[in-house]
Amino acid sequence: AVVSTQSTGGFVTFNPVSIAENFKKSGTFIPGIRPGQETEDYLSSTVLRLTIFSGFYLSFVTGIKYLEQIAGLSSTITFGGTTVLILVSVSIETLNQLSARDKTRQITEKRIKTLNPKKKNSKNGGLLW
Repeated sequence: AVVSTQSTGGFVTFNPVSIAENFKKSGTFIPGIRPGQETEDYLSSTVLRLTIFSGFYLSFVTGIKYLEQIAGLSSTITFGGTTVLILVSVSIETLNQLSARDKTRQITEKRIKTLNPKKKNSKNGGLLW
């Protein structure tokens, strides 16, 4: 039930026909795929694969608690399905922010090197001072 609901929900929120038409009108394309019907088929198959996978994932996450009870495992600390989803999304967002911060640091260092080449007689110690 979760898989079928998830897969139909993917097509309700993401319309591959209109996206393919917008791609064709704006001249945007996916490398290796022709604009028009081929783009629409590609987007439909991608959405279908993602929604089926996420439907099975959600079914698995919600069923873990019941599998633990059937197996007789102790449930002193339990994680519900929502908790796991929140933990995963927060960890992904944290990794994205760390990656962005690292990229910003690298760009800043490159700018400092290009704007302020190392001079022995320079009074400037950095970019601002």
